Amino acid sequence: MFLNNFGLNSEQEECVKHFGGPLLIFAGAGTGKTRVIVFRIAYLIEEKKVNPSSILALTFTNKSCDEVKERVTNLVGKKARNITVSTFHSLGANILREEIDTLGYNKKFLIYDEKEQLTIIKKIIEETGLKEELSYSILNMIHKIKNSVNEKPEIFDYDINEIFFRYEEYLKNYNAVDFDDLILKPIEIFEKFPAIKKKYQERFKILLIDEYQDTNPVQYKLIKLLLNKEREICVVGDDDQSIYGWRGSDLSIILNFQKDFPDAKIIRLVKNYRSTPLILQASQNVIKQNRLRVVKDLISVKQSGEKIVFKLCEKEEDEASTVRDIILDLKRTNSSLSWNDFAVIFRTNFQSRPFEIAFRSSSIPYRVVGAFEFFERKEIRDCISYLKVFANPKDTLNLLRIINTPSRGIGDNSVKKIINFAQINNLDLFTVITEHCQELDLNSSSKKAISSFAEFIYHWQPLFFSKKIPLSETFKNFIKDLNFEEWFKNEGLAEDKINLKMANIFELVNHMKYLEEENESLGLYEYLNRIALISEADDLKKDIDKVTLLTAHASKGLEFKTVIIVGCEDNLFPHHKIKKAEQSFLEEERRLFYVAMTRAKERLYLTCCKTRKIFGKETERTISPFISDIPKEFLTMTSFSNPLDVEKRKESLKILMKRLEEKFPEKKSRF
Repeated sequence: MFLNNFGLNSEQEECVKHFGGPLLIFAGAGTGKTRVIVFRIAYLIEEKKVNPSSILALTFTNKSCDEVKERVTNLVGKKARNITVSTFHSLGANILREEIDTLGYNKKFLIYDEKEQLTIIKKIIEETGLKEELSYSILNMIHKIKNSVNEKPEIFDYDINEIFFRYEEYLKNYNAVDFDDLILKPIEIFEKFPAIKKKYQERFKILLIDEYQDTNPVQYKLIKLLLNKEREICVVGDDDQSIYGWRGSDLSIILNFQKDFPDAKIIRLVKNYRSTPLILQASQNVIKQNRLRVVKDLISVKQSGEKIVFKLCEKEEDEASTVRDIILDLKRTNSSLSWNDFAVIFRTNFQSRPFEIAFRSSSIPYRVVGAFEFFERKEIRDCISYLKVFANPKDTLNLLRIINTPSRGIGDNSVKKIINFAQINNLDLFTVITEHCQELDLNSSSKKAISSFAEFIYHWQPLFFSKKIPLSETFKNFIKDLNFEEWFKNEGLAEDKINLKMANIFELVNHMKYLEEENESLGLYEYLNRIALISEADDLKKDIDKVTLLTAHASKGLEFKTVIIVGCEDNLFPHHKIKKAEQSFLEEERRLFYVAMTRAKERLYLTCCKTRKIFGKETERTISPFISDIPKEFLTMTSFSNPLDVEKRKESLKILMKRLEEKFPEKKSRF
């Protein structure tokens, strides 16, 4: 038998072998859900002789997709090539590449990111006379509308439907879609064209959905439309790890699976292979305080480990020093530990700065996940804008970004006249600069500069669609011709700044090469699609030996030998916005804390401060209520105001105990 000698436990094997109807797998933290998904796909191919091309596996990050593909390939070899393992948005993008012309779009559409969306919204604000500071609120509202969270904030004293209509009109004129459209547009196509829906139902006969607890109503609708009459659907999730309610995910979707499929088989995975029994029991004590959950008593297969260490620090600089010393001490006494065995997890990104300073001063290598995206750097956005214009010359937003970048003598006044001419004559900007340049009310030098720019685009555009030269090589030659380095010098940038910017640009070349290793025929559209769908969980560089600093949200799906959760304070973790919110939001914060705790394999540290600067103001802090959910016998409590002053440490510990007793009188016996 195929599964022999693979070491699956009885519950995992039951999940893998189930065939013939809906299956819901409640997979607790660290119980091997990815392993189950991988072996289930392999089992369907090898034992049930399912055609690999009929299998669709959906998850939430590109990183997870890559891991599943690699592991299935190791089991079944070349057969894995035809499996579709995708994120929801990548699947939507691929459907639209085939079908979007049915909605009146060109198949060579572009996916606009948040910056490009805001540019459109600011245009609409100018047209309607609204205040510019409303742009983010409007963008957020559009996102909520598209994800079926139809709330109308009181600050909107105008017709949001009119704004929404104009926004959609701009997107269509630019032959572009936004991130939400990657799910919405396929739904629209399936509902309008039943024959197309049937085509995809026949193509994907078996559905597997990972992280089902994070599904939002729109994704749920797409799943229902893809499902054929055989109803071969398997969903895997953990309601205790549902942490994206603020982004539209709906916990009730996984909890109501049985209502959708009354005949569904339900299996619970409870054997935890990640954390020590003590860490696991502590995290279980935290999460069981939630009322809206399916009861799961996880069991660790490991031997009992070290106690959880809780450290009370004076202020954030002391907290950073404490964390630095923890890492250095463990590295010094455990030669087997690498830097990437450590993670510092915080609730919000602003908390990372003191740790970065402390780590730099001690030469500790580190990386911050999600704090400043590589693709948000100006020089990278400029390069991507060129690529988008090559892909779609009618992309007005990106054309305006690059028309004088690097500087080529096309000033703001010239750009305004080009835009005005385009509006009067109902033309796109590229048509104006290529076909009507001489008709513009500009001097000869400006017309020459515009013509030169148009010729530059005309020269390079076909080269990016040549199949004879790899995309990365074409892009490398383009960078040399564009001569960014000379422009940076003319801008008066210091040499180290120029070197950094050029290093970033060539890192983009390396990124293209990296993706070409997966797909030798990588084209411009495929590349733009891939980077449009990159999330903070997808790192450009893999297997870097550095300490990881990241938010609790970004830690989902990861694991580390040593985890340090910092800022365990009321109004920080849980977040201050939760205090006035309903109970469900507090439960989500508790789930987030649980996720952070269960990233730890061997050691878990919790830290907080007596005082902390919030928006530049020193504030007194109190300990997070989540700490009181951890039994006293699981914790080692110390104060680190001065590690060498024993008496002071004892006094601080007394203060800590008193604060705990005052804050949580009902838990007094624990302290």
